[in-house]
Amino acid sequence: MQQEIKNLRETKKQLQEEAKVKPMKVSQALSEMMVFIETNKASDKLVTGFSNNKENPWVDGGAAGGNCLIM
Repeated sequence: MQQEIKNLRETKKQLQEEAKVKPMKVSQALSEMMVFIETNKASDKLVTGFSNNKENPWVDGGAAGGNCLIM
């Protein structure tokens, strides 16, 4: 019962935080995302690639020891 009350309080707190977020038009959100992407694309390794295989976590022997930890 105590755990259930704790879970409900956490859910209430999360919903209160989400209710504070102002809605935004999709066109505005996309515009902001495009600016962010253009601003940061030079440092995005998925766009520019890796200078060598040791930096690439998806290649055997790469930065993550050979296997991507995410996938």
